[in-house]
Amino acid sequence: MVPRKPLLVLLICLMTVMQVAGRGLDEIKRSGKIYVAFTRDDLKNINYDLAWEFARYLNVELVEVVIEWEEAFMRNGAIPGELETRVDLVYTPDALKKADIICSTFTMMDWRMRLFGFARTLQSAELLVIGRDEPAPVGIEDLAGKRIAFVGNTTFGQHLEKIDSVIGGGITMVTTGSSTETIRMLEEDRVYGVVLDADEALTFNASNGQKYRIAFPISEITRTAWATEKNNPLTGEVENFIETIASNGVLDEIFHRRFGITYSVYLDRLSKNLKLERYNRDLDEILSSRKIVVALRERDFIYNENGRKQFMHALAEELADYLGVELEFVITPYFGKYWEGNNGVIYRDSSYTPEWFNYFDLACETIAPLEWRTNKVDLIAVYPSAYVVVAGKSREINSMDDLRELRGVTGSETIYEDILRENNITNYYYEHVDNHLREVEAGRADYTIIYDAFYELKNYPGLEVKLELGHVEIGWALRKDQPELENEVRRFIENSRENGLIRVLLKALSGNTLQAPEAYLHSYYESFQTGQIPSVNYGAEDGLPQEDVFSIFQDRKGYLWFGTNSGAVRYNGREMIVYNREHGLPGNSVRDICQDSSGMMYFATTGGIARFRDDTTRAILLKGVSFKGIYIDSGNNKWFIGENGLYREEVGGSVRYLNSEFPSLPEVIFQVTEDPHSGNLLMATGQGVFMYDKNRGTVIQLSEIDSYSLFIDSGDSIWISTREGLFISRLDDLVE
Repeated sequence: MVPRKPLLVLLICLMTVMQVAGRGLDEIKRSGKIYVAFTRDDLKNINYDLAWEFARYLNVELVEVVIEWEEAFMRNGAIPGELETRVDLVYTPDALKKADIICSTFTMMDWRMRLFGFARTLQSAELLVIGRDEPAPVGIEDLAGKRIAFVGNTTFGQHLEKIDSVIGGGITMVTTGSSTETIRMLEEDRVYGVVLDADEALTFNASNGQKYRIAFPISEITRTAWATEKNNPLTGEVENFIETIASNGVLDEIFHRRFGITYSVYLDRLSKNLKLERYNRDLDEILSSRKIVVALRERDFIYNENGRKQFMHALAEELADYLGVELEFVITPYFGKYWEGNNGVIYRDSSYTPEWFNYFDLACETIAPLEWRTNKVDLIAVYPSAYVVVAGKSREINSMDDLRELRGVTGSETIYEDILRENNITNYYYEHVDNHLREVEAGRADYTIIYDAFYELKNYPGLEVKLELGHVEIGWALRKDQPELENEVRRFIENSRENGLIRVLLKALSGNTLQAPEAYLHSYYESFQTGQIPSVNYGAEDGLPQEDVFSIFQDRKGYLWFGTNSGAVRYNGREMIVYNREHGLPGNSVRDICQDSSGMMYFATTGGIARFRDDTTRAILLKGVSFKGIYIDSGNNKWFIGENGLYREEVGGSVRYLNSEFPSLPEVIFQVTEDPHSGNLLMATGQGVFMYDKNRGTVIQLSEIDSYSLFIDSGDSIWISTREGLFISRLDDLVE
């Protein structure tokens, strides 16, 4: 019997390996476990966080399998010779014989595709990191004269040398022996910037309290991947998982927890292309490259690097999703740049392709269809607007003739200046378009001409429209040699209009908002330890469509409601009924549920607020805006906590956006509650506690202590949860 024991142990081990190797998605779910291979470095990086979230997504237990990096390529304990060049070497690596998936950072290479199925995960690149106080480069030519450090004998140097060659030299390249040495040079202010890979750059910046910043990528943007056995459906499930958590805010939360910024902000940094390459291509080439390059301009309604996401930026992202490609963008320094020839001069009476249009595929801009412009490029109408004259409310303007006695402000070589010239009006001066309304508000100009007044005037209560000068279709522009792309973009715009996307975005900008780049969903999954009290577990086999439950609510009839990633679930004690997009909800991810005094149910989803009664969706509020919480106060007022601020539904159904009225109110709000004595609304934010005084109609800041939850007890003391613990005070003391 003694000699048989090692054999028995060996057989058990072999059976375990055989059970893991080659398992498909259904088998993994039936077993209730997923075996995940990590290198020791992966146990300390974001792959580990994402793998655990993936296991939760599958509703299975994660079993860690620690491997050496080389094991990912071994066959029977060794890496075959000439692995990268021998096309006949096709096998399942050792690591995938004891794990279902390798959650590491793989670069997808042709020779590796003979060994693995690749599930694409996050975007990555080699990044230039600079001090926060350093001037950010507007273009790659700004790197001339700068000292930049990087680890020698790497692709960092190759990519930096390419940039140096393009700008005609001038970059001082400082090579180091390690990332540690490279980073030390930046910390000691011995260089302007350093080149690091994405994970190193993000980790370094997070560990230094965001003291530094990502300037731009010096390499091509790529997708990293996890490795699975070839032709395993698990590959597609990983990519569905990444898409899901990117859309519902969970990826932003995971990313922020590790790196201090959201994944959305990180993508914006990656997408900003300063390396200007010529792109003379049509749709086929764009699809084969898996990216589209668009032109944006730093101004309201188009692009804002450090503020809320603007309309054209958001719509360009939707176009990229529609095409199934990644988005990159170049920044157009000024509007006239679009029309200059290769000598920097604008010729209105000539037909030519403006030089700037050779550096991107599509200009996602606010371009009016003037004849001299359409002779140069093709325009695609996006939305209708109107030219209007704007002035102070006390200013009397009844016709264009009245403008002759007044001083205006406009932009050089713009449609606005054309209108003034056509009416023989010459008393005006030039300013940047973003400053036109400020000039009028300050009294330096008597009037200006704009379009998009529905959006532009919302922050200028002292100004109003005096004259409407005609309607116009605002559009995007592209070269005349891109017929396939033009047709596809037209289909996208038509679909967007039919499905309400453009209306939603315009509505969001006119009174509500889009996602703020720094905003992220903090209403994340709660973690519970298993207690010792008797309990019954309800899961997918009991009718839950998905086992991540964000909220629980009991309605007036006694039914329990659960908010999940797959809809709202009603439980009557015997069965669970699911309500989702098929029942009219604006999104499947239901983050909160409430009911008002009339019995109307409210669902906060990542696609808007749903009013729901008698098994029917009655109305959708703020479709396209993501929400994480609802609060109904004692006066039956409904407050909606969005991912970028606070909204209130008024009597009659209209919705106010409080952050637009009160700019000091932070966009990221964690909780809302009511002072039972005064009826005032209190808000917990990362910048402190804020109060909305319902009688005065004002918002004031009560404290600067970061706050994540509030409670007001019967003695009118306020309990505030913070990173440093609990803070307790008399509410009256804070208000005073």
